[in-house]
Amino acid sequence: AELNEAVGLRDRKWDSLAKDYCLKLVKMREEIVQRGSLCSWLQCAFDEIRFKWKAAEEKEKLKIEHHQRMRKARAQARLEVISRERQRRLLQACMLSLQEETVEG
Repeated sequence: AELNEAVGLRDRKWDSLAKDYCLKLVKMREEIVQRGSLCSWLQCAFDEIRFKWKAAEEKEKLKIEHHQRMRKARAQARLEVISRERQRRLLQACMLSLQEETVEG
């Protein structure tokens, strides 16, 4: 009788342990799935933030390049105006000296 009780007690303990172990496995699997989905969502959120940051950075870089090109073009145009003005004054001086030679000659 004692042996049957001891065996029954041992079987109940093993059954309880097996049941707890199975419940723990199920909870762990659920937690892994939840963490996986959370990590996936977090990764997507960070990817979106990183994408927006890189897009803003690229936009700023393009804006700076555009301004540099505009300033360069404006400086080149100014140099061309200065060059034309010099040529015009040189031609005026040549014409004036030619007119003076003609008048004196």
